[in-house]
Amino acid sequence: TFTATTAYLQVSAPDGGTITSDPPGIICGQTATDCRHEYPINTPVTLSATAAAGRSFDGWGDICFGLEPECAVTLNADQQVSATFTPLTLEVALVNNGAVTSEVAPGTVEIELEDNVTAADGTVTNDNGNLECSGVCSIDLSEPTATTLTAVANADWQFIGWGGDCTGNEPCVLNMNEPSNVIANFVQTNNAYRIESPMNGSRESGISLVSGFVCRADGVELQVDDFPIITADYGVNNPNSEVACSDNNNGFTAAINWAKYGNGDHVLKLLVESLVNNTITVTEAARTTVTVTSLGNDFLTRLHGTTTVPDFPDAASYTTLIWSEPHQNFVVTSNAPVTITPTPQAARQASRAGEINTPQNWESPLPDGFESGRTLMRGWACDAQIISASIDNTIFNLPYGSTRDDTLGVCGDVNNGYTFAVNWNQFGEGSHNISLVLDGVTFTRTFTIATPAGRGVVSGIQHQHRMTSFPYPGDLLTLRWSEPHQNFRIDEYRARATERLAIDWQIAEIYLATLGYAPDSEGLQYWVNEVVNHGWTVAMVAESFFDNPLVQARYPVDQGNETLVDALYQNIFNRAADDAGKTYWLGELSAGHIPRHALILAMINGGWANPLAATDMGRFRYLTEVALTFAANQAQRGWVYTQLTPLQQEQLRTAGTNVLIGVTADYDTRNAAINRIPQLLDAIVPSN
Repeated sequence: TFTATTAYLQVSAPDGGTITSDPPGIICGQTATDCRHEYPINTPVTLSATAAAGRSFDGWGDICFGLEPECAVTLNADQQVSATFTPLTLEVALVNNGAVTSEVAPGTVEIELEDNVTAADGTVTNDNGNLECSGVCSIDLSEPTATTLTAVANADWQFIGWGGDCTGNEPCVLNMNEPSNVIANFVQTNNAYRIESPMNGSRESGISLVSGFVCRADGVELQVDDFPIITADYGVNNPNSEVACSDNNNGFTAAINWAKYGNGDHVLKLLVESLVNNTITVTEAARTTVTVTSLGNDFLTRLHGTTTVPDFPDAASYTTLIWSEPHQNFVVTSNAPVTITPTPQAARQASRAGEINTPQNWESPLPDGFESGRTLMRGWACDAQIISASIDNTIFNLPYGSTRDDTLGVCGDVNNGYTFAVNWNQFGEGSHNISLVLDGVTFTRTFTIATPAGRGVVSGIQHQHRMTSFPYPGDLLTLRWSEPHQNFRIDEYRARATERLAIDWQIAEIYLATLGYAPDSEGLQYWVNEVVNHGWTVAMVAESFFDNPLVQARYPVDQGNETLVDALYQNIFNRAADDAGKTYWLGELSAGHIPRHALILAMINGGWANPLAATDMGRFRYLTEVALTFAANQAQRGWVYTQLTPLQQEQLRTAGTNVLIGVTADYDTRNAAINRIPQLLDAIVPSN
């Protein structure tokens, strides 16, 4: 057999930066052209990305993955690496009316006014007096450091806050080490309606507050894009409505699970109900656009995670965050060490739904949990009449009747939610008692309020924080401080930042390429255990696959190699083999240059290293994520493949094939496949 003693590392020459290697050999980019180097097989190589002036590093591609400027690669085969560098630009958009001024350190600034802003509505100027913009403007500077943006409203208008890469409503200081986009939001002071949260242009994640006010409405509804309409709780106290409405009982609130709508930009519409001559009319009053980042599922359970944010809220401080399941976001916790004790499933169910005989669920705050910033006290109850709450003896009436689709099966209808926007900061740090009164029945909990480093309200600060291995090992998460929420929000999620370095990922790739279906959990974990604990390599796993009767039946040795090559092309690249490629691989196999099992890894690694196969491998990436989720779901159910009946084993293999149908390089198809997994498994062994 042929055994390689060296491997090549090929770097795609980047535009706007340089990649170097340790051990030396690669200096690639700008004027450097050493982009390919031969190393001894299994050499560990660390690659470093350095941005040129006026550029920022925007992430790795191919075998490397993630946003950190260094990447470690073990050359067990020829590998390809690429990197992206992005020009440093600042884009500012004015929405409605006002002006934005900037104090700009050297850098490139591009400022754009949206179509609904005219020259009479606002201008953009800088402190040097060389920029006066009422359309699309650009000035060229050099050596960027920091930029300060200040928004100034015209007469009878009010600046209500930033969107994009700025947050809050104070002057925004941006460190221009990466491209930035900023929106300045203005409203007329006498507007009879306003969406206050989320702010136009904001980043949203998890379950968040939607709030604002409408003067003298007969009801308020909300709609995200063209999804079903949501009924908001209307009539809550909102002091901001006093000027426009002459009273303050015009507020509306709702809880929206942004993950339901998927990643990307979404439009939230404010719909106002008016009763005229016994007829309800609904009018769209306002809309706001938000950018949503989800973690791949509508609602994640049984996750436990903490992270420490250094240098926040200032260079001498740090802030500890903890995952909050009710909010599907991180909240601030005390900086004392946090002990995470997973709640037993039985106790968890009892605390959520078993407090009284009437079906209900008081979702937040959790008993002995943490709350921070501006979030929601929320839950649901079937056919409630009066709901109130008290925090440290301060009493609030909770509006009832917001849309909760998840209560249809329990309550027979969906208008059973209650949400109340709470600024926890006003109650101070530490332990607090909270009571919920539901139709005369009182429930009491103790919980803890925390603020960043114990400092209370944090304003005028822009901050990002990256954490790894959440929600799953190898994942990369970027959190961004949101001043309106007084909490961090998920800004970017990259699943399995080190995905192809993970053993289970590489073995799942072998399953998919060789067998064309997602693995059973027991088999996947067996091979992972062999590599992790018994000194096996992934290549040895691939070789052992050909000892499997299922693989031998698919690719009989006495029938040649054409069937194997055809199947690998179809399973990896979702297409028939091209003549040149097929001839090459059949020749390599016939000449004994490469064994059958090594062909699997060679074609997988070749796909990842080939820029022309990016779309094909994007699909293969999502297939692998679906396959790992398929195996994880089996493990959660306690399934052991060898303990299933022969019929159930066959049904599981069929389900592993069917779950992959329709998966393309489109992220939505990946999500749809993952959402099908419970139904496919229930058809084999129904869940309890």
